[in-house]
Amino acid sequence: FITKTSFSQSNFVFIVLDDQGWTGTSHQMDPRLPASKSDFYYTPEIEMFALEAMTFSQAYAPAPKCSPSRCSILTGKSTARNSFTNTDNNIHTGKLLIEATTQTELDGNDTTYAEWLKDTGLNYRTAHFGKWHLGQNQNSNPSSNGFDFNDGATSNDDGNNGGDIAQTDPKKIF
Repeated sequence: FITKTSFSQSNFVFIVLDDQGWTGTSHQMDPRLPASKSDFYYTPEIEMFALEAMTFSQAYAPAPKCSPSRCSILTGKSTARNSFTNTDNNIHTGKLLIEATTQTELDGNDTTYAEWLKDTGLNYRTAHFGKWHLGQNQNSNPSSNGFDFNDGATSNDDGNNGGDIAQTDPKKIF
């Protein structure tokens, strides 16, 4: 358990990927299990990065959907605690059970890990790049939740900002 008083300044990068198992990169996630890496995908930058850092390979996503998981990771709250359990509140006809209303945007009153880092007094600079998908209002965007640098409140449809989409080799990520 890390507290503000016991925390020593370190640099870290937290990478969240949707729908990727531990065999989605060529970095071996468990040194005891040779099959815990891909024999198809070649990700040399991830391998190099992982060899110079700590890799945490035994965890579960807070939710089976992307946005609730991101909200839980950012705030440290379970999906039930922050009421962010789904990505929409559409009520479809024919359902036997009507789903409870859920949050679909990050609550600006919650403290994110980026804001917490700012409060440590260790002069952290924080950044968020890639899929945000936690709302686009004034209180739910990356800038208002502690991130100094970001590419906005991006969603599924616009995550490839400026990439080379003509890539034909499935082993390379554009």
